[in-house]
Amino acid sequence: MSFVSHYVERRRRKNTFLRQINQIINRCPIEKEVNKVYMRGLSVDGRPLYPGLLLFKMLLLQTWYCLSDPGIEDMVKERAALVDASITNTPRRPKGKTKYEIAEDRKEDLQSEKSKQEEGKKIKLVKQKQPGVDEQGRWLKKGGKLHYGLKKHIATDQEGLVTSVHSTTANEHDRKGLKPLLKKTPRSKVKKGTYADKGYKVPDNDKLLEELNIKNRLQHKAYRNRPLTKWKIRFNKLISKDRYIVECSFGGMKRWFRTGVAKYVGLDKPHTQHVLEAIAYNLYRFPRNVMFNVLR
Repeated sequence: MSFVSHYVERRRRKNTFLRQINQIINRCPIEKEVNKVYMRGLSVDGRPLYPGLLLFKMLLLQTWYCLSDPGIEDMVKERAALVDASITNTPRRPKGKTKYEIAEDRKEDLQSEKSKQEEGKKIKLVKQKQPGVDEQGRWLKKGGKLHYGLKKHIATDQEGLVTSVHSTTANEHDRKGLKPLLKKTPRSKVKKGTYADKGYKVPDNDKLLEELNIKNRLQHKAYRNRPLTKWKIRFNKLISKDRYIVECSFGGMKRWFRTGVAKYVGLDKPHTQHVLEAIAYNLYRFPRNVMFNVLR
């Protein structure tokens, strides 16, 4: 087999994947949801804008094939047939040392000069803003390395498909991410229990799972002068045999779509990026899962 035939076979596999997505997914419900928030009008020069469903497909193609904005635009112009078919670091991090400036807290309301002199001038320190820095990003040290940005929490089913996404700042503890994920996850997906690592193991989360009548499958955590018992160590090993699936989902997104870097500033827009990555990952895995279940 020559190099040319191998390249043609790769191109054929990609087109097969897009055809499978086009046959499996019903586009009408997606188009209705997109049109609720996207009002189609005219561009600056009076030409009609792209339909909302087409833009949504372009975002999926951009995530699948790791394309930039100009790259996806060129792809649409040249090959329109294709359109039919964990810690998130941000490059906008602060550099150097944090600088502060002295600001005077002066009250501009009507007061006598004597009262102003008695109160005096209140001096306070104000953090100077650096241009081009994402102010909502936070520092976090993990694995001996410093990260600046956001944190993505996901919940998956037993097949590794993402069911809910929650985004926070990087320095927020993992224990606060369980409750929002459970609110977004359908109850049918958590019948057999909630599996998570020891970062989510706190009394509040144990109480939450008990109130929701969900089996507690959170790994136990050792504390100072309180090591784990043999039973808890055995329990953690049994949990890890099922919990590894969510790690595979993170690895698949990182490998296929090069996730882990925020493309936008703030918290809301990167959260939309996380949701889009989850949708693209589910669609990428869905045809294979359907075929596997049929054969099984």
